[in-house]
Amino acid sequence: MTFLTPQIPPNLPSFLTTEMSFVSFPTDPNIMNKEQLDQFKLNYAEMIVESMDMDTLITFAVEAIEDGIKDWDEEDVKEEILDLYGEDVLEGLMPVPTISELEATASDYGVGK
Repeated sequence: MTFLTPQIPPNLPSFLTTEMSFVSFPTDPNIMNKEQLDQFKLNYAEMIVESMDMDTLITFAVEAIEDGIKDWDEEDVKEEILDLYGEDVLEGLMPVPTISELEATASDYGVGK
């Protein structure tokens, strides 16, 4: 592991050197600046996506969206769908209750007894 010794420019005002306990000015040409690191990360992300087949890409996208909305409540989801797609889409996405779920909520009128 390599440790870098901070280099303090000679013309730096004294209040900056006395107020801070550590001032770092990377001089290693192998260290990326923020813009270079951001581009490096973007290049890597694009490489990963480009290597995926369509099924994997769809699965990845769905999981990312699910993760992004995992803490939403029912009203949050409904509001988002209504705002972006309208009521017809909202109705089409609502889960349909199963027969056993419907039977569990139905009144018992003595049928079959």
